[in-house]
Amino acid sequence: MASMISPRSCDSDRAEQESLQSVAAQYPEEFFTEDSFHSFMNGLPTIYGITSVTGMGCTDSLIVALYRGKVLSYSLKSSGPSFANPDCCELFKSMTTDTVYTAVDFMKLGNGGFALALVFCKEIGGRQVHTLSICAKACSKKDHSLLENIELSNPAYFELGAQPPFQVTHCQARPKKVVNESLTPVFLLLGGDCRIRVFSQNDYDEEFSERLLHEYFPEFENVTVAPLCVDSKITQGGRKRISVLGKASGEVSLYVTDLTSDDWVRSCHEIQCDSPVTSVRLFSKFSSSPKPEFLTKKVDVAVDPVPEEPYHLLVTCARESAVVYCYCGEQGFQFPLLLEQSSDFDCVTCCEIADVNRDGKHDIVVGTYGHQLLVYPFDVPAPPSNLCCPTSVYPVWTKRMCYPIVGIKFLDVNSDGLEEMVVVSTKGMHVLHCDTKTAIDECIQKLEWLRKFGIR
Repeated sequence: MASMISPRSCDSDRAEQESLQSVAAQYPEEFFTEDSFHSFMNGLPTIYGITSVTGMGCTDSLIVALYRGKVLSYSLKSSGPSFANPDCCELFKSMTTDTVYTAVDFMKLGNGGFALALVFCKEIGGRQVHTLSICAKACSKKDHSLLENIELSNPAYFELGAQPPFQVTHCQARPKKVVNESLTPVFLLLGGDCRIRVFSQNDYDEEFSERLLHEYFPEFENVTVAPLCVDSKITQGGRKRISVLGKASGEVSLYVTDLTSDDWVRSCHEIQCDSPVTSVRLFSKFSSSPKPEFLTKKVDVAVDPVPEEPYHLLVTCARESAVVYCYCGEQGFQFPLLLEQSSDFDCVTCCEIADVNRDGKHDIVVGTYGHQLLVYPFDVPAPPSNLCCPTSVYPVWTKRMCYPIVGIKFLDVNSDGLEEMVVVSTKGMHVLHCDTKTAIDECIQKLEWLRKFGIR
């Protein structure tokens, strides 16, 4: 029997197809072009840690911790139409070649300096000992050698035991009992012993020390399954925190904590996936950029205050399609948005949130072990229309790389004001640049718009 399709269904399908074509037109086939490839030193392919150095007043750079023996910092210089001869700086040269690196993270500090956390493993007395090293350094603006001799900055060391850590990352936090204290940057360390550990600077000497977990993140206590990834965001002007844990069992735990209450009352949402969680990422719909220094004159028009953007949660797993849970802070896991085709290329290994086409809205970039790079638009309706959220979205731009993808970063690696897509594969670093002419045309249009408001 032939299926019956109502005219309304046809109209709906036609409207959806037209919408997809309109969105895809914003992402040309060669929107990003691979400009160069840089093999890692000694051809060491196993990469356990990737982090980026941004917002320090100098050229953005990439730090890669190779599994055995090397921690490398890469920055690139434009050489004519392409990038060539990257500046490669080896960090922590004093470490022995048998040192195994497992995680690395870079964090800006409130005093204008930065901290670099590095997790490594060495054999001591016949046993494997995992150690966290945190190097903090104050630096002046536009210090182009800020990572040079970083290991000489009196690092703090913390022995972690025999179980390997899975991730070190950072976020903003404050102690539970200090209500009026401002937020400070902290490192979060996730371990195979099911523990989550917190490290922050001391007020009296700016050294790093370990803090009690229940004073900073009581929602992370009593974790019984190894956590693989974590993310945390402060919302509503510091009154609420959204935090999420992805676990080896496939379980995802989402916590919404009221920071204004004495006991930090919190709600918890949980969902079970069928495979280990590879990444979790909280993000808002619209991107934000710092105000350019030349915009010193205010706009003489009435502008309504911009409401704070709600957060959405991206979850990627080893054997399933990536999913975005829309408005997770208010709705939990009620409104999933499936990223179609994300599971068609082996395991999803990494993701990144960035404004790929510079339209002011965040896009989702997914990398897979099957060499595939996929870009998805994110344009869900604003509340209270979220009851009509779409249930799936298709990639609008894809590219097949030569090797399995393990990391994606958007960095301005040559200080030209445009972010390049830096894709880290098992063999090296691929630099993809956007179409410069299109970006220049967009810039001219925006400058013309500013001129209409009398901004010079």
